[in-house]
Formats: sequence, C-alpha cells, structure tokens
Amino acid sequence: MNGLGSKVRLHLFTAFLLVTSQILTNGEELRHAAVSSAISFSFKPCKPENIYKIYHDSKVTIFIRCSSSHQIPDKYVGRISINESAGYVTIHNVAKSDGGLYTLIHKNGGGGTETQRLIRYVIHDKVWISWLSRNDTNDAISFTVGCAGDPERIVWTMDGEDLPDGHWLSDGNQTLTVLYNVTGNYTVNASNLVSVESKNITVIEDCNGEQGHLSPKMYQTITKVIWSEDGGRPDDHTLVVPRNVTILYIVRLSETSQDHKPRDRLFLLEPLLVMPVAVILVAFVRRKKIFRES
Repeated sequence: MNGLGSKVRLHLFTAFLLVTSQILTNGEELRHAAVSSAISFSFKPCKPENIYKIYHDSKVTIFIRCSSSHQIPDKYVGRISINESAGYVTIHNVAKSDGGLYTLIHKNGGGGTETQRLIRYVIHDKVWISWLSRNDTNDAISFTVGCAGDPERIVWTMDGEDLPDGHWLSDGNQTLTVLYNVTGNYTVNASNLVSVESKNITVIEDCNGEQGHLSPKMYQTITKVIWSEDGGRPDDHTLVVPRNVTILYIVRLSETSQDHKPRDRLFLLEPLLVMPVAVILVAFVRRKKIFRES
C-alpha cells in the first residue's frame, strides 16, 4: 500500500481516538475520557424554577437550581463549573473513580420531569512511551518500546510511510527489527481510545564524530533509553531523557568502521606475533657468532 494511504489511515485513526466516542448501548450514551481531562453534560439553558440533577452511580447527586444556590457534593468541590446560560456542567481533572453511569434529569418549574438521559463515562489512563531498548546482532538491530497506559495499538512507519521489505515486527508490534545497513527515520505511535503519543527514532551512521550536534544519541554501549518526568538514575548502559523529548538518534557503526575491525585487531596482535620471531633470530645469530669464535 502506498505512503499516502498509510498517512490517511493513521490520521483518520488518530482523529477517531481523540474524539470522545458517543455510542448508545441499552439506552446509555457511552463516552470515553482521559485521566486528568474534563467531562461535560449539556442541559437546556437555565430558566427560573428549573432544576437539573446529575446522579452518579456512586450515590452522589449534583443539584443545579436555576433560581437559587447549587448543591455540589464534596467530591466535586473545586472541580466543577456550571454555565447556566448555555446549559453546560463540566467536571474537571477527572480520576478513574469519576467513571460510571450518570443520570441527567431536568425538572421544570411545575416539578415535572421534562428530559432524562443516561451517560456512561469510561476513564482511561493516557498512553505514553516510557522506554526503548536496542539489541544489536551481526546483521540487524532490534528496537523494543515499552508503554504506560495500556496502549490498544502500536504502529511503526519509516519516513512517514509503511515499512518497506526487510523490516520485521514482533511482540504485538512492540519490537521492530531492521537490517544493520539501513538508515532512516522511524516513527512509533502508541495509542488508545483517548490518547496518542509518538517518538521519532532516527538511525544514523557513526561518521567519526560528525554527528556531535545531534542529541540525544543512543550509542551501541547504551542498551536502554528511559523517558521520565522526574529524572532518573542512569548508568553506563542506560540513558534517561525528559518525557517531552520526541526525537532520539540511534548511532550504529559505519560499514567502513566495521570493515576495519578485523584489521585493527590484527594490528594490535602484530607486535605479539613478531616478538618471539625476533628473539629466536637474535639467539641464532649469537650462537653462530660464538661457534665461529671457537
């Protein structure tokens, strides 16, 4: 499938995830929201003597009296905003405990019920990519990502398009394996119903230090990168970067450097190979000299 099709699919899926879903199930309107976001309910604009009630299945009720003060349960104090003229109620900074079934009731001035709606909110943790590990073999590099927030989908692309031949996905798309001689810009997207996060992973060749202006870089000696909000304790094989960093450079040895590896090792061994021969030659010359003098 061409790159344009891949981009269109990804954008459509992202839009689907970020829009709160509203599906009617058994008379209930199902909505999804993220932890720390806001959830809202709409009524008709307030009129004198009208009363709006919002029942939560945790047995708490919000009373909105259009002609007098409202009654707000303790769990919502400081987190609720009410727009009487527009008829909106919003609960901010929601937690998992704010999920559940809400029953919305509108009573008119005569005490009769005009409307009643059922809305069920499901609150999800946001997805974020928390770490990446690398594993080098003779002919390939494998990258494995770890996520927080229970992602429902992980997608890899190369230079904004579908992965070309020679790339392998495994472990539920958490692991991408690429041939060692391939460089390029990879993007991994992790998502669920309420959030999407992306990291750009660019594989570059070690060009004798010419990439010094790129940061952060993951060299061969580093086997894991951790994205953290609070910092961390890196060691010789772990790199810790801020969570808002979205670009990571993976440094691999150039083909020239790899070709020189055996020669370099042989060069180091040459003195060890030559020394015994030199000692034997010197001993032979001395013995021949003593033989002549005698």
